[in-house]
Order: sequence, then structure tokens, then C-alpha cells
Amino acid sequence: MTKSIELNGVSLACIDALPPGIYLDLVEGFKGNIVVASIKFLQGVVIPEDRAKLDAVLYNTENVCPWPELSDVATKVLQEYSGRPTERPSDSPTGSESTGQTTRVVSFSRGTVEEEAIPSEDGQSPEFSASPM
Repeated sequence: MTKSIELNGVSLACIDALPPGIYLDLVEGFKGNIVVASIKFLQGVVIPEDRAKLDAVLYNTENVCPWPELSDVATKVLQEYSGRPTERPSDSPTGSESTGQTTRVVSFSRGTVEEEAIPSEDGQSPEFSASPM
């Protein structure tokens, strides 16, 4: 299946796989001007036969491509090539919910074992202490 993007209403065919050099150029570009880096990235992923159409979109003075659209398309293309999202994950619970049971703290000190039951407030695994008595 051929990859493609739509930018300002124009469909542009893209290369099938992202060469490491294009990705490295993008990362290096983020250290400088993100606008230039994003445009160079898109120029790198659009197939050579469609680069004239991309340039026509980028330099069109009558139907100007909005920057947010250009940025969104570059982000989506990067996500597709990398196979993973670039946005931060959503907030999710940090573990299982408390069951109201107790956990045990085990202290190992000079060959003796002492257990002390403490209530589990966060549902985390039992804590173990190796401090001297």
C-alpha cells in the first residue's frame, strides 16, 4: 500500500519507508528552526514525482497552507513511519486499587526474621527492609 498525505487539499504520494538520514535530518533540524525542519522532512518523504506539487502547495500565495496544518501533517507522517505516537500518553492509574488487605514488612537482621503487618494504602507490592534492629 502506497503512503500518501493530503496538504491543503492536495494529495501527495510518499515513499514506503523512512531512510535513517531523513529522520536524522529532522532531529538535527529541531535544534534550529522547526519550520524549516518540518518542510525539509516533508520534502524528503514525498516521492520525487510529487515534489513539484508539494512546492506548489508551499509557495501558493492565493491558497496559503496554514502552518498548523503543515505541522499536523508532518507529525502524523512521522507517527506513521515510526509506528508509534509522538504525543504524551494519557494519564492512567499507577497500579491496582487497594483491596484493604495488609502487606508485610520483613526485616532481616543478624539471622533473625521479624514480620510486621502494615495496612496497604496504595495497593503496591510489600516493602522489605534490611535495616538492623
